Amino acid sequence: MEKKSNNSSLKAIQLKELKKSILEQKFEAKVMLVCGNSAKKTFVYKELYSMTNIYEFNDFEPNPSYKSVVRGVEFYNKNSCNTIVAIGGGSAIDVAKTIKLYKDIINDDTKENFFRIKNISEKDIKAPVPKLIAIPTTAGSGSEATRFAVIYYEDEKQSIDNKLCLPNKTFLFPQLLETLPLYQKETTMLDAWSHCVESFWAVNATEESKKMAQRALCLIYGNAKSYFDNELRGNGQMQKAANLAGRAINITRTTAGHAMCYMLTKKYGIPHGHGAALCTKEIWKYMENECMKSNSIENKCMTNNSIENENIENNHKKNKDTKQSTKNEKIKKDLTKLNRIITELENKYGKIEIPRPKEFDKNWSDEEIRESAKELALTVNAERLKNHPMKMSTDVIQNLYEKILRGY
Repeated sequence: MEKKSNNSSLKAIQLKELKKSILEQKFEAKVMLVCGNSAKKTFVYKELYSMTNIYEFNDFEPNPSYKSVVRGVEFYNKNSCNTIVAIGGGSAIDVAKTIKLYKDIINDDTKENFFRIKNISEKDIKAPVPKLIAIPTTAGSGSEATRFAVIYYEDEKQSIDNKLCLPNKTFLFPQLLETLPLYQKETTMLDAWSHCVESFWAVNATEESKKMAQRALCLIYGNAKSYFDNELRGNGQMQKAANLAGRAINITRTTAGHAMCYMLTKKYGIPHGHGAALCTKEIWKYMENECMKSNSIENKCMTNNSIENENIENNHKKNKDTKQSTKNEKIKKDLTKLNRIITELENKYGKIEIPRPKEFDKNWSDEEIRESAKELALTVNAERLKNHPMKMSTDVIQNLYEKILRGY
């Protein structure tokens, strides 16, 4: 009874703080509430509606489109809003971020879409710059902790990257996870798991991002059972894990796992987190195999060095090999440490399973799989692969897709 009372008190304190964050401005708050239909059943939604000047916007879809943002910008300006509160998963929060960023961009279909306008800064946004408050209803996307947003323009994914997208304030209410379907909890957790792994090995990884990723992995493995049992503590700890993983990704950006997974969602309807984990798992195995090969090649080169001629061409090759060897050593070091962390967590708490999606047809022929994998590989954004530590050709990516589609 005392534990339940403490949880209720904490929720009341957070709600009070939420209202304070909205109201503590130099002007009267006119709040644009960005949320989906499921958010309407929550206590946070009801609490916000006890306030005045709330304008609700829900005209967007999962994997939101450019037109959703255009409608949102028009809605924001029509109602003279000055504050944005997003309640929901990654889609709701991403829409809210882009409305804030583009609120003063006039849409004209005869011009380029405004997602192509780069380097928007605070001076480009008319005062008052909206305060953005994020309230995630899942534990996975980490969108509440990043400067990124994903929106689709003419069915093509657009990655928005701007520090103004980072929410001013985030509130984590573990009670909001209690009504989530089990599969949604699984896939969002897998998204957080993928963020941890990618932020550990990314080209842009730092010691800070690695520490955040490790702490998040400890929370994921240590609280998975409680989370799936729908216990308040497990839900709260998983929210913290997703937030930490999001903060790590905010430093590093995503790598090949996310570059590849968007096409699985688009073509097969697989939830984003599930697709990300499937891709990350196969990429991990590929990287380990390549590191083992490079070990063998380096040893062979060392044996042959004594008979090489010391000419300019050979010196150039040696320098190139040295750089590649240093790069490979870093990758091996990161993978070794990551393996050790996860092995220890698995031994203590059990494995995190990444099942084959039901959307994959088990009766596909080899030819169908090859053709599908080829189609998927050709659509992966090469720009997004630059943050991956190991170069991967289109043929390599096709081979990885084949393994993912086959389930081994």
